[in-house]
Amino acid sequence: MLDDLNRLKKQHEENKAHNNALFERFTQKLSPALNEVVFQHLAKNRNTYENELLKLGNKYARLIFENFSNAHWLNNNVGPMADLNAVPVPGSDRAEAEFYCQKLKEEVAEEFRAEVEKLYWEEYTKNQESEAFKYAVYQKMKAVFTEFYIDDIMVFESHILRYFDRSLYLMCTLAYVDEVYSLD
Repeated sequence: MLDDLNRLKKQHEENKAHNNALFERFTQKLSPALNEVVFQHLAKNRNTYENELLKLGNKYARLIFENFSNAHWLNNNVGPMADLNAVPVPGSDRAEAEFYCQKLKEEVAEEFRAEVEKLYWEEYTKNQESEAFKYAVYQKMKAVFTEFYIDDIMVFESHILRYFDRSLYLMCTLAYVDEVYSLD
């Protein structure tokens, strides 16, 4: 019995060491990968912002893992959940944007319609660039996390996987990207 207890304790310690090493490798890969996305999409000076962005990436590696741990707990302890909205893909709302532009043009006098349309599409383009950046950050976070933890997330029920995916997207768009923008 004592041998079994010692063996279980040793196995627990080995699992803990393995998980810590895996998390460390994940963190080391995530931060530089996110930096590449930031520098690719934003005009930020690499020399000025690289260290701050690496720290930010490390912070979000921990938050992603906390989110994953929460999803893991939900997967084991909660029944079916309501579906969440799918992660929006930049540019997928073009038809809706055209509809609203047309409605907006109908509300103004004829002589202002061309200018209103021009301003509307300029704003739409700016929003799409911002959404493309957010989506690229989300895709990179998801890809790096999946590379290290694919076996762990593949056991999730589909509704939990969608929950985790959506929460990862919201973390990117509502938190990480805002912190990147606030570095100026």
